[in-house]
Amino acid sequence: MDNKALAANVTGLVILVITMIANVCIQISTGVINHVAITIATTKQILEMKCEATSQKALYDQHDIVMSTVERLRRYVRRYWVIAETNSPQFVMASSPLSFASSVISAVGVFFYSTGVMVGAIAPIFRCYMALKWKIWMSLKVEEYWTQKLNEWKESDITFTSSSSRCVMCCFTSIASSSDNTSEDVSGYAVQLEDGIRPTQEILIGISRSFNHFMKEAEKKQSKSLLKLVEKSTSFEGVMNFDNDQVQLLFSPRLVNTWSLPLVSLTCIAITLPKINKRKARRLFSRVSEGLLYGRMVEECLNTASEFVDIQKATVTLWHEVQDNKKWLENSLETSGFKGKTSVEILTWFVDKAQEIVTDITNKSFNGEPVHNPPKKLIAANSMYRVAQTVILNYPRSMGSISEKELFNLICSMIADILAACLTNIPLVIMKKCNRSGSEASVEAAAKLLSTREILTKLEARQLPRMDPNKMIYIDEWRLNLNQP
Repeated sequence: MDNKALAANVTGLVILVITMIANVCIQISTGVINHVAITIATTKQILEMKCEATSQKALYDQHDIVMSTVERLRRYVRRYWVIAETNSPQFVMASSPLSFASSVISAVGVFFYSTGVMVGAIAPIFRCYMALKWKIWMSLKVEEYWTQKLNEWKESDITFTSSSSRCVMCCFTSIASSSDNTSEDVSGYAVQLEDGIRPTQEILIGISRSFNHFMKEAEKKQSKSLLKLVEKSTSFEGVMNFDNDQVQLLFSPRLVNTWSLPLVSLTCIAITLPKINKRKARRLFSRVSEGLLYGRMVEECLNTASEFVDIQKATVTLWHEVQDNKKWLENSLETSGFKGKTSVEILTWFVDKAQEIVTDITNKSFNGEPVHNPPKKLIAANSMYRVAQTVILNYPRSMGSISEKELFNLICSMIADILAACLTNIPLVIMKKCNRSGSEASVEAAAKLLSTREILTKLEARQLPRMDPNKMIYIDEWRLNLNQP
């Protein structure tokens, strides 16, 4: 960059800074900032109430509509997308009459303070344009919520300073509001601060387009690998067969099962089998890694009791060790360490090693007493012990002669079944994420989950066990139901 270009850039920066300072000075001198500040607390309360009411409307409006789960969820998320967009601070300010007044003052002021310097006026002019798109026209009506806080201060006998007094007077005399006498057929899911102010169809179409674009991009990023793993599940036998009540407890009380931890334990066994093609092992590892992302979303949203949270944290730590170091509790998972071993010998190695770790921790830290708040290493080792021992117990006749390929396929099937059962809870997670806060980030997270529509469609076609929906979020409840005669 030469001196001439540098001088031009510095000059531009100085002009921008001066314009911004002038803008702030105008806002302060006219009292607009004080006016806006007065309405903030009341505005927040009104928005929260209206957002809650609109959320309930979105929740119950489509119960009688006949459509697929995916279509229903898409409509549901789209409604909350509108709620989140129109409830965002930026959107509320852009559609506010106070913002309109502020923007007009700023735009005119910038022109007179810095004639020819229109860069600083672009933002105020744009806010004016947005306000006009919301059909905001200037009138002499003062909305109740503008003065509610002032009335509260009056009742509490607050002594006003001179600047505060000027602010009160301005609120009643110089601030204009909007009224819209035109009746428009617009969506009922736009959060409206004032009942008389409604977004135009153009704004609602723009919001809908932003949702469609977001979904299109999210679906492009959705890989087919996880879908292929889920398609390997033809039943839910793997949910029954990853644990067995006949396996001896190594300590008490018995830990609950979660969706993700048995997936990690089974994957560790599968990738150690030396005769399995490395490409197949890597493909399974990649698919499980992607599946765990969704499994954790299900657990974090639905399995929130402390006993589940402790196991979830242990699972994340263990998976990081497997991913980064290809180790399980400091033991190498490289296939070279298992060459020459039969399938049952590999499983027995995991059983013995896990039992050794559990016994060591319980003897040293708990002295044979009931284990409360178990450490992460104990949680991981206990899972591996039960999973590996269960595989041996469930297939005693064939286990002695089972090949590594057969064991690998068996494990893959169990993983697919557990993951498929887990992902049947995604619709509930989507609804909870939308309804929990109504924030843009939460609704975007729900929309990303909705991008798994191909998986959701596959699972919808499956015959699910007859269970209380509130119990389907727990893998132990699935096991209990599936093991019933």
